Amino acid sequence: MLAKGCSYSLQIHDHPSITSKSATGRIAIVGHSQGVGLTPQWALDFWPSTHTHVSAYIAISGMFHGTLGPIATCEAEGLNGCYPSFYQMSNGSAYIDAQMRCGGRALVPTTSLWSRVDGTVIPEDVDPTSYLEGAANFAVQQDNICRSGDTSDHVHMVIDPAVYALAVDALAHSGHASATRFNKMSCHVFSNGTYNQAYFNATVDHINNIIVNASASTAYQTTGYNLTAAEPPLKAYICQQGQATDYITPCHSTVLVFI
Repeated sequence: MLAKGCSYSLQIHDHPSITSKSATGRIAIVGHSQGVGLTPQWALDFWPSTHTHVSAYIAISGMFHGTLGPIATCEAEGLNGCYPSFYQMSNGSAYIDAQMRCGGRALVPTTSLWSRVDGTVIPEDVDPTSYLEGAANFAVQQDNICRSGDTSDHVHMVIDPAVYALAVDALAHSGHASATRFNKMSCHVFSNGTYNQAYFNATVDHINNIIVNASASTAYQTTGYNLTAAEPPLKAYICQQGQATDYITPCHSTVLVFI
């Protein structure tokens, strides 16, 4: 449903949209984790009319090919089942397979950025799940960026100065960052100098608090909300577009799929 909402936000139709507020009628998408690897990519895949409304797409730690281990997380927490989105974002799920059928490549000008030491989106070192064919792809630890000195994990990628510099470069160059334009000073300090590192560290602390509070909430315990024993069925439009025909998880016309 989030992906569908993303599509409607991009397109004008009969209602005001994000793009209608832009002087050019186009917007750039910058996001993190499933907020880029799944939701916008799904919208671009299944609603191709959105392509003309997107000038650039910058994905930070995007799980385009899914991630290993989310189901094990539920088991480790002693939950009776798991969250539907955890099944969907798992590597090899019907959801990921459907997205990869036609959305396993850059559909608009795209830059994908990731950390090889990410412990949440896995794998990112060998055959990285954030790698997207046709995109400008960068691990912040690669030799022509920051090498092994960059130790950003999943959450810290949102305040990594190298990520910031590459994202700004992509926005300034039609969606594609370039290593040749990258200043290695950006491995240590933010290029615009407006804020110091402590300002951005507060962002990470806030994100971590949200995660901790959500995990501790009774809404996510064994008797809690929306736990299922298997991946939810795919929506009917996925089959109708020919991107899911031979999956064990069937298409269904009434089940809402949340990510």
